[in-house]
Amino acid sequence: MSIMTFLRSESGGQLLKYLTAGMITVGFYVGGVWLGTRYTDLPVWLVNTGFYLAATVISYIVNYTWAFQSRASHGTAFMKYITVAALGVGLNFVFVAFLTGTLRLYPALAALIFAGLWPFLSFTAQKLFVFK
Repeated sequence: MSIMTFLRSESGGQLLKYLTAGMITVGFYVGGVWLGTRYTDLPVWLVNTGFYLAATVISYIVNYTWAFQSRASHGTAFMKYITVAALGVGLNFVFVAFLTGTLRLYPALAALIFAGLWPFLSFTAQKLFVFK
């Protein structure tokens, strides 16, 4: 199957919507942290945590309603979504530790590699497990 054929398929359309939603959510998160730390006196940890949690909820809602057009119950889907996100944090820790510790890669490069791989792993988990 060619890339163009895949992108025209239902899964390809979902992937494009998922990646678009992800970029918008990351923009909200990073922009919010920038604005919150620049224009308020709130502690960085509070601004970061608040915008990260808000971005997580926004990402869930956008993916549930738009990217995957899920009919699963919110209670079940949201718990599965949080589970996948938590597994992503754990996988990130192990992956980056391996790349920096064992392979001696520069930490930012290890993080960049994970950041490039994670959206595709997460998409697969969300399509097959969270929003089915």
